[in-house]
Amino acid sequence: MAIRRQWRDLISSFKYRAFISYSHRDTPWARWLHSALERYHVDRDLAGRESSTGPLPKTLRPIFRDREEFSAGHSLTEQTLAALNASQFLIVLCSPSAAVSKYVNEEVRYFKANGGTSRVIPIIVDGEPGDARRECFPPALRFKLGPDGVLTDEPDEPLAADARPHGDGKEIAKQKVIAGLLGLGFDEVMRRAERARKRRARFVGGLAAVFLLLAVAAAGSAVYAYQKLVESNERLDEAIEIAYGMVTKATAMSDRYGVPQELTLDLLGQAESALNGLMARGADTAMLRHRKALMLISFSDSYRLLGRYDDATRRAAEAHDLLMGLTELNPNNVEWQNELAIAEYKTGDIYMYWGHFVEALEKFRSSAQLFKRYPDQKLSGSLSFSGEGSESYYQFWATTWLGLMQSFIGDADAALANVGIGHDFAKRVVSENPNDAIGRRNLGLSHLVICMIMRARGDYAEAIGRCRTAVLAMKGLVADNGKNSRWQRDLAWTEMHLAATLGKLGSVDEAISVLQGAISIDERLVTSDAKNVLWTSHLWQGYFQLAQSQLKLGNLDEALAKCHAAFALVEPQALRDERNFLFRRQLGWSHLCIGDVQMAQSNRRGGLESYRKGAQMLETLAELDTKSALRKSDLAWAYNKMGNAVLAQGRREEATESLRKAFVLAEQIAAADPSNADWESVLVWSEWRLAEQGDDSVARLGDMTARIRKLKNENRLSADLASLLPIAEGRLAKLSGE
Repeated sequence: MAIRRQWRDLISSFKYRAFISYSHRDTPWARWLHSALERYHVDRDLAGRESSTGPLPKTLRPIFRDREEFSAGHSLTEQTLAALNASQFLIVLCSPSAAVSKYVNEEVRYFKANGGTSRVIPIIVDGEPGDARRECFPPALRFKLGPDGVLTDEPDEPLAADARPHGDGKEIAKQKVIAGLLGLGFDEVMRRAERARKRRARFVGGLAAVFLLLAVAAAGSAVYAYQKLVESNERLDEAIEIAYGMVTKATAMSDRYGVPQELTLDLLGQAESALNGLMARGADTAMLRHRKALMLISFSDSYRLLGRYDDATRRAAEAHDLLMGLTELNPNNVEWQNELAIAEYKTGDIYMYWGHFVEALEKFRSSAQLFKRYPDQKLSGSLSFSGEGSESYYQFWATTWLGLMQSFIGDADAALANVGIGHDFAKRVVSENPNDAIGRRNLGLSHLVICMIMRARGDYAEAIGRCRTAVLAMKGLVADNGKNSRWQRDLAWTEMHLAATLGKLGSVDEAISVLQGAISIDERLVTSDAKNVLWTSHLWQGYFQLAQSQLKLGNLDEALAKCHAAFALVEPQALRDERNFLFRRQLGWSHLCIGDVQMAQSNRRGGLESYRKGAQMLETLAELDTKSALRKSDLAWAYNKMGNAVLAQGRREEATESLRKAFVLAEQIAAADPSNADWESVLVWSEWRLAEQGDDSVARLGDMTARIRKLKNENRLSADLASLLPIAEGRLAKLSGE
């Protein structure tokens, strides 16, 4: 009893349940955790129960978050010490920034020195424990304290929650922290959290379904409104706008909260049928055609959200035709011109998803030109994206995606110019509206697109900086709202491109670490919605990159497993929809991936067969898209690999034929865009393989070494070519001497 009374007295002396210590760079994580803990409600049947931390409270509030809760007139040190002394627990957000922060380290040391060693709760948000480059634990966590409160060199072993995507994830890490603060077993806390989650999901899912039913009813009510208000086209127009607006919002809500897709599609079809019936009864006026075009754009968005790209494309195309006719009737109507630009953008976006890059480029160019020719007066005021559906949002992305498509066909200078325009706009938006989440997202993703273009050009220093900036931006958004699947997908996407850039620099271990985090996110997304083809495509990218990285390290079993996992993801999609170039390209590269590992395993027959399957798929795509340098690059790599495999079986003439095909394609794309280091690399490897089997060896070795040296002098040399250079130089010297 005396011990319990002492414990109660000790707890009552604490002003704060916990003190959160963190680096300034991890502020978004600190905000998320602070908000999550202060919103947490202890179940009624738990309140007052004895635990290892004392009697359980009704709430975890207040939680002290350092750096924002200091009052004026007091020194930082005084307030920090006072808050630490008044806190029952110390939560440490661990990251590479925290690991080198003297401030964070001293807070941990002070808390432990004052008897709080057993009440420190670390949570990893970034970095890797024990990694010399990305250590996340500050020294005061890694080492024990002596009796004098000074750090010793005796290692400590902190037990940390892991909020990283490939660790526990944010939700589980949060529950581990809560379990620590309450002194309860993690399993009990998780069981209670899961019960609460299911209750919320049932409620919200039911609400979303009801909302959809109401939306359909609203569409039906609009028909009734027409019958009653037939004399007033203005009121009819307003009724239609409200009805399909409700349908669009309801579709988004149903997707977010897990209403079965079949139900959503059925209700969406009913709503569209009701509104089409209403349109058919109205007079054929410009106003009604305009309203129908907007309705079709809205339904196109809804079908795209549900992964029904055929339905989305048809509606976007019909909306485009209606708006084209309207703008021809009245070329001075800026509103109609901007809506036509939006319809062009949406059609281009779908073409891009399908992998029809040339068609997408033309749509994005048309959209960007329309926005430029007919600037919306509403955009001349305060800068803001004003949400995903605003004209400025589409204007930004039309320009940005135009740049990316231009990079795919070999027009790098125009690509950077257009992406730069979008980037500058996004930067100004965030500068004037720092809390604009859409603006922050778009700025982050514009950094990513620049990273992709600079990586292709071989400017790896610029590319790595841009990719890291993009990842930080996406991490900030995820920390603010971890339930937003869009933010999670964007984070995984940016991390994959960061990993690809690290791979170019030869940092394979770090690339694998980053990839594992990205894959973890995409696996959860695909598990939650297996029908979302965009998420499936992103997960394929992660598996493919991880397979290539494992192959470089010689981990052949792991590499082959990931190649097969990538293949299994996209094969059904590629076979189901022959128009989808993206999935067919990914299927082709899956075959090449399997072939690479088979060759490394000395399975030459299997490797050649896989290469042939991949080449056949990529040949078809190149024939259907003859203007795309990217398609030619894909095919050149396939011919190179196939030639190598044939050569390994001793068939030199057949190998030479395949390698010469690769060389011709590589020469074409390198000539089209000499600034593209990736395409220079294809050409170099083509020449190397031909030279190695005696095809004009001296001339080819001389040309390829000159190309590699030029890239080296321009600081555009990848790790693979850097390792090839001394070998090629030695071979050239030997042959020249002969």
